[in-house]
Amino acid sequence: MNTRTHILVGSLLVIALAAALALLASGPARASAALPSSSEGDKIILSFNPSDVLIGVDEVFTVTLRVQAGSHEVEIASVYVDFNPKVLQVVTLVPGTALPEIGWWIDEFVNNDEGHVNFGSYAPLGQQGVSGSFDLVSIQMRAIRTSIGSMLTLSQVGERQTALVFGGYPLPLQMGEARVVVGQPTPTPSPEPSPTPWPTARYGLTLPLILRMN
Repeated sequence: MNTRTHILVGSLLVIALAAALALLASGPARASAALPSSSEGDKIILSFNPSDVLIGVDEVFTVTLRVQAGSHEVEIASVYVDFNPKVLQVVTLVPGTALPEIGWWIDEFVNNDEGHVNFGSYAPLGQQGVSGSFDLVSIQMRAIRTSIGSMLTLSQVGERQTALVFGGYPLPLQMGEARVVVGQPTPTPSPEPSPTPWPTARYGLTLPLILRMN
């Protein structure tokens, strides 16, 4: 792909993403006017898998952001996850393969001080949008403190607007969340003591035999 094509791809994606974010920022009324009305069943589901995690301190686990798009096509995804950095820390991100191009508009993918994960991806120019169910990104995290329930949520606040986009417009979206319960570290089991061997009498005779001889 030459430089001119790269510029064209970038320009088209900027326009599509900017239009989607502008609609979100302008409020629900304007966004809904740009799209046909949809019932709850028509919405794309963006959820965490698993949605309930039970883990111990200093243990590592993985949650995956899964898209259930049905017949909708998704061309661009921007997802923003919030977590409590006093309880959880991100180890690494593993992008999915359905939308293979990584979002160049994301300045910082992980901020373990603020408790933010920012991820974006999109379909290459000329490729059809993705429908059906697919994994967007997997987040590997480490628990650093006990918690009766630390939440992972998707942000739609300020510039961190979670959105799935097709044709420059945000798609109707139903967002899930995940709950992480962190207990004490899993104790290391103590080795079982070896059985004490039966005492042996003199001359190589066992104790029970000596008792019978007496």
